[in-house]
Amino acid sequence: MMEPAMPTDVVARKHRVLLCCLSALLLAAAPRGPAHRVKDINMVPGSGPDPTVSAIVAGNSLYFTVSGALWKSDGTAAGTQPVEGTGAILGVQFKAVLGDILYFTASDGGHGVELWQTDGTLEGTRMVRDIKPGRGGSGIQSLVAFRGELYFGANDGVHGFELWKTDGTKDGTVLVTDLNPGSNGSALFSLRAGGDGLYFSESSLVCGKPAALYTTDGTASGTRLLRQFVTQGTSSIGFETCFGWPPGDFRSFGGLTYFIASDGVSGLQLWRTDGTTLGTALVKDICSGRCSSFSFSDGVLDMGTPLLQVINGRLFFFANDGVHGREPWTSDGTEAGTRLVKDGFPGSAGSADLTWGYGLTVVGAAVVFPAGAPGGWEMWRSDGTEAGTFPVGAFGSQGPIPIVPVGDMVFFTAAPGSGNRRLWKTDSAGAQASVVSDSILDPTALVNFGGTLYFMAPGPAGFSLWKTDGSPAGTQVVRVVGRESVSSNPPAHWRARRVAPLLRERREWHLSALEERWDGRRHASDRSADSRQRLARRDGQVLRSISRIALLQRQ
Repeated sequence: MMEPAMPTDVVARKHRVLLCCLSALLLAAAPRGPAHRVKDINMVPGSGPDPTVSAIVAGNSLYFTVSGALWKSDGTAAGTQPVEGTGAILGVQFKAVLGDILYFTASDGGHGVELWQTDGTLEGTRMVRDIKPGRGGSGIQSLVAFRGELYFGANDGVHGFELWKTDGTKDGTVLVTDLNPGSNGSALFSLRAGGDGLYFSESSLVCGKPAALYTTDGTASGTRLLRQFVTQGTSSIGFETCFGWPPGDFRSFGGLTYFIASDGVSGLQLWRTDGTTLGTALVKDICSGRCSSFSFSDGVLDMGTPLLQVINGRLFFFANDGVHGREPWTSDGTEAGTRLVKDGFPGSAGSADLTWGYGLTVVGAAVVFPAGAPGGWEMWRSDGTEAGTFPVGAFGSQGPIPIVPVGDMVFFTAAPGSGNRRLWKTDSAGAQASVVSDSILDPTALVNFGGTLYFMAPGPAGFSLWKTDGSPAGTQVVRVVGRESVSSNPPAHWRARRVAPLLRERREWHLSALEERWDGRRHASDRSADSRQRLARRDGQVLRSISRIALLQRQ
């Protein structure tokens, strides 16, 4: 990351500008097309659908956002209504589910962005705790359920960004441990539950600097340093000049926890731990020497899905051995049992250089994933064997996203040409991908609710909540939730708004943490001409990387 040379608020604005630039460029070729309005329930004149739609399931309710409002549904038209008591809150972002309770971050205008909860009723909707009093917000990130509580990173304005937990009550929302005493806080990274503990790393995120691997049982005394690693830079999308990857992507398997890390001798490789220092070891140096087998160390933070998955009693992941390029691999947790699944595209370029394992999703006894093929994006499936790894559809420049399993079926959106995205399906056996219904254009917010796929689709009349069983006849509107006629080829700034929150969500955990560590150490007197030039050069490198990504998306 950049050296501490300017105030935190300036850095935060620069990050937001870069993310917005990235969003706009990535979405420049967004799909187009209309949808059909069935019923008008948005009676506010001139109010249109919210492009930042998201959806999540908690208990027996499906929650989603429309026009900045929080809604819930039981799957029927009558049971699809705004959540009472949320009309005055802004910026709802879904974070986690604990039991039947939905947790999200939002602001009510009088407080900053803080943690809220709802059970779908007026009485059950409230702010959990004002962790950082005032309107600044506590920067809550990466909520993880563990032993009946939620763990997350937050800044209370006194301790800096540190590890917190909540049982859903104000008094039960407390600081777990203060790793770095003082207001600078800690740069926590990749908080995950694994086996009998939580795992996370702490690092400056600067390439080559130390990165500490921790485990915790949820108490200060039970938070222990397991081992020191190194923050590893890679060639991933050109950000190696300013950003490195500490240990991350923790995955429980066979009584151990597996993760991706670099010890400074090898690059990013597959490691495992039993929760002790002596039991923390390298599984295999897949790409021998200093080269990295992985492009980054946390798929959830960077791309929204884990890099390490488990199918048929084995780990499944993408790795680069320096010979075959980035290809699918499998492991039983031993060096001898870690092997290449299939050389999908022979040669050192590999089959997934454009995806880096992005979208790896378990469905039944298989995984499905997009792959950047020579002719464009493809959807593949694999059961962990060479014969069972093959493509199920080709989609040109508009790849299959998001990927949502429902039983043995897999739903996703894609557009083989330059037209609208459609709703597609395949299955765990690898059936050839097919369009679900020609009446659905540009679906978004796909979610599995009670064994049925629900989603939102924009159109001339606005957004509607839909559901499908995978057949044209079984694809129908549940309820219309937007009134104004809206083209499904929205303006560029709308398309940017649709992706920017996702990008922020995946990066704010470490960006906000790092900025908090810099807070208090940046003063106007530090901004020398030399430091300003270095910052300008690094920002230029980031923007050039963003441009390269946009070009890849348009190919």
